[in-house]
Amino acid sequence: MAVLLKTSFTGDCQTLFVNLEGRELATTYTVFLKHVGADGVASEGTIPPAMNSFAFTNISAGGLYQIEVKDPNNTVQAMNFIVSACGVDKCLVLLTDKLLSCGCTSPACSAILNKAQKIMLLIKSAESTASRILRQEDLVLVQDAQSQYRKAVQMCDGDCDCGC
Repeated sequence: MAVLLKTSFTGDCQTLFVNLEGRELATTYTVFLKHVGADGVASEGTIPPAMNSFAFTNISAGGLYQIEVKDPNNTVQAMNFIVSACGVDKCLVLLTDKLLSCGCTSPACSAILNKAQKIMLLIKSAESTASRILRQEDLVLVQDAQSQYRKAVQMCDGDCDCGC
């Protein structure tokens, strides 16, 4: 039976929950978390028999993360990629606040809305691309997801009101 891996960040992006479904209850699984593109830094934990979840805490960086679950034979049972976008989410909240305080026909409002839409599109694309990486053959999509995330961060950090 295949192991199904489900992951989710808490609202503050400080904790990543990893849940397994369809696992062998008598088996201990090892879970690996790697911040993709961050000097190969990885964390690991174990999911003991009869447990279905593990939490990685004190995550501080945004970006693309790879999660792998291995059985005692070191065979990959499940793999998942997820985007932590809290920094970009804060940027979108600030842009939305600006939109709420300006007139509907203001050219400045149009530029703010355009910037917010581009950032949101990039983040949703990064999340969608990451969710499509399910097998080794799909790893070509890692660079796409990273590029989409980095561009969203770049737009948040820079002044793109006149177009990026």
